[in-house]
Amino acid sequence: MDLIRAREQVEYALEIGRPEKALELSKGILQESPEEPYFLTSMAVAYLEMDLLPLAKDAVLRSLRADPDFFWSHGVYALILERDKQYWPAEEEFLTGLGMNPESTMLLSNYARFLCDRGKEMAKAEEMARKLVRITPDDDMHLVLLGRILHVSGKEEEAAAVYRQALGCNPENVEAHYYIGQTELYKNKNGKKALEHLRTALRLNPESETIRVSFFQALKAKNKLYWIFWRWSLFLSNLGKYRWAFVLVIWVAIRSLRFVADQYPGSISYIFAIVVLYIFFCLYTWTAEPVFNLFIRKGWIR
Repeated sequence: MDLIRAREQVEYALEIGRPEKALELSKGILQESPEEPYFLTSMAVAYLEMDLLPLAKDAVLRSLRADPDFFWSHGVYALILERDKQYWPAEEEFLTGLGMNPESTMLLSNYARFLCDRGKEMAKAEEMARKLVRITPDDDMHLVLLGRILHVSGKEEEAAAVYRQALGCNPENVEAHYYIGQTELYKNKNGKKALEHLRTALRLNPESETIRVSFFQALKAKNKLYWIFWRWSLFLSNLGKYRWAFVLVIWVAIRSLRFVADQYPGSISYIFAIVVLYIFFCLYTWTAEPVFNLFIRKGWIR
């Protein structure tokens, strides 16, 4: 079989999520050329996608023995080691491959993702992702990777701009819609805009429970009655470990109003109004979430 044609077929099979077909094609070539590095590595990729790590490792090591300088084999071996939770050797393989081919998009994207997933050296992860985007400026998935790294690094505005750039390349990128929706919902507190993006993300990936949960949250957040509770919840969340101390201070302040009333009898009507509002607000915050969840289930909020 023509090796170029065979490579194209293997790449296509892997691209469309048919590792069994890629494995069959690779084995067919290897019967004629047992030490062909590319097809040994593609066989390792197929095994990896089928979650057969020992077979994947054996195949990629055969490829590296046949050609120690084949950068793709080092990248695939890194992915196998990462899946096996051998993170230090995995990083060494990524760096070895990049030393051989510093502009390999496969190595740059996976190494940047690896660093981001591990939460280490985020500046280096961003550097790798930016280099990747310079090489492939119109690749929406690479832009989304950069956006994710910026998001994890706390650079929300830059991340949002990159996600929108990704949508310019591919208006149906699910991850870009999802992250823009999350930014609008939690940072900009704009339920209406968040809903637009999350609705699109859910249409494109209706099986995602994560997107579904965020979509229903945005659906509630755009309602004016729920909006007060939503802002209050975000405020408490931003306080972090101090939120319960803040709630306690409010409770103590309300309790102390009785002493104010004893000292200033003329203020009783104002204090009564404050206490009533406090009780109403407590009841509202305790019941808003279950009540609006009921409204969602009944289809009363759309």
